[in-house]
Amino acid sequence: LVYNFDTDVSLNAIYAFSDENVWVAGIKDENSIIYHYAGGNWIEIIPPNIGEINDIDFSSENSGWAVGGTDGWDSDGGVLYYNGTVWSIDENIPAAHSVDVNSAADIWFIDSYQGCYHYINGNYNQLELNGWDIQVEDDFGIIVTDGGSTTIESYVYDGFSWVDGGYITYAAGTIFGKPSRLVMIDNENIYVA
Repeated sequence: LVYNFDTDVSLNAIYAFSDENVWVAGIKDENSIIYHYAGGNWIEIIPPNIGEINDIDFSSENSGWAVGGTDGWDSDGGVLYYNGTVWSIDENIPAAHSVDVNSAADIWFIDSYQGCYHYINGNYNQLELNGWDIQVEDDFGIIVTDGGSTTIESYVYDGFSWVDGGYITYAAGTIFGKPSRLVMIDNENIYVA
């Protein structure tokens, strides 16, 4: 599974079904890039270009999403959909920095500039929220923004609506820079990295 990618490859996202079925994504030479580890080999996939891919998530081995946010400066961003065979651009959402797939019929997208979209049962609903990362599980969810020098803003979902979750404070100058990614185990165990 260990592989030395080219020096011009920057990987930001990973999704693993198992140690024999892994997807990673990012950017190579200013273009979107995806690698799939299957059958003991890394396969390079050049999808339609949406710029730097920031996140990747799947509902099954035949249904996945990769997203590139606008970031406000380096790309127009976009959303890619995987149908089990090929990656294609989804024109319903202009861009997203993060995606959280709960099922093929329940997907959340968030971007600092394009807002929040919820794909539910075939319909795209836009919400008036911006953020950097999103995690939703059933009746609980959280959004974090890309924040300032020592705080990031959060929003909390109760299964029906989003409310202001307040600010999360962190120490400036940490080795990892400012927090921007969520890992949610359940509604009592949420980690920001």
